[in-house]
Amino acid sequence: MDAVNQTYPRKEVFVCDFVGSRADVESAMEGVDEKGVPVHILDFGKAARAQADPFATLEERAAGDYAAWFLPGDRIRQDNLMKLVAAGESQDYRFDFLCQNMVRDFDEWCPFLCIRHEALFLMPAASELWNLMLATGQCPACGISSALLPRPLMQRIHWFHDGFLDGVPIPFFFWRAILEDSAQHEDLAGILQECYVKRDWDSIFADEYMYHQLAWYAMLSEMRERFSAADFRTLMGRVRRNGEAFIKAIGRGKNGASCDASASPFRGASPGTSASVCVGGGVRQPALGKYG
Repeated sequence: MDAVNQTYPRKEVFVCDFVGSRADVESAMEGVDEKGVPVHILDFGKAARAQADPFATLEERAAGDYAAWFLPGDRIRQDNLMKLVAAGESQDYRFDFLCQNMVRDFDEWCPFLCIRHEALFLMPAASELWNLMLATGQCPACGISSALLPRPLMQRIHWFHDGFLDGVPIPFFFWRAILEDSAQHEDLAGILQECYVKRDWDSIFADEYMYHQLAWYAMLSEMRERFSAADFRTLMGRVRRNGEAFIKAIGRGKNGASCDASASPFRGASPGTSASVCVGGGVRQPALGKYG
């Protein structure tokens, strides 16, 4: 388990079980006790959520100065936490959060944001990063698993209470919670120009893409007054074109969609610090779309 295998020494792990199959979770956790890392399994299933707020339980029990969420399907390098905590604790400025960036070309319809820049460490305003994501319909390619989030931020956003839709993690909702909160405080994000998270960037799940597009559409509609009428029409047109491009790409491939990167618009620790690692999310369906 990537969370348990992190080389950072002062950590605890919370397994957020949205599926509701404790026996399966415990089976997957066999051998973890031998590593000496505190592991807690929390029931986030429908029945549990109907009786109490498991996010409140997570906030009460998690003791780390930072939190990191590792989502299903992501493979996390063992020094991920070590690199992030060291970067955060060694800076004179206290960033509201840290995350990672990768440089790779994707088609415009792909939901992955890559920021091309020569600097090894970026410090954008949270509001600028959020506006870029709204305009492009893309979320950081390294994913939420690449982020290190200070405890005060997690408390303000209620530990991603609104980041899941019936147990399915929605990246846009995660980033909205982080960036809108940070923008209110006029805070900066710290972005490492190296990605310690490995994902399956060669395939995309149809249901995942559908959730992404619907989340983007819903947020733009909710924030309509923020844009001029002309800008709003432009953004809605981009939502439509991205969806159409994905469907056409599926039609060109035998088992999914092929993505031509040339179409990409993006060319050009302190020893006493502890971390709580949260692992959670729903089960993904078979892949339908392909890109690369």
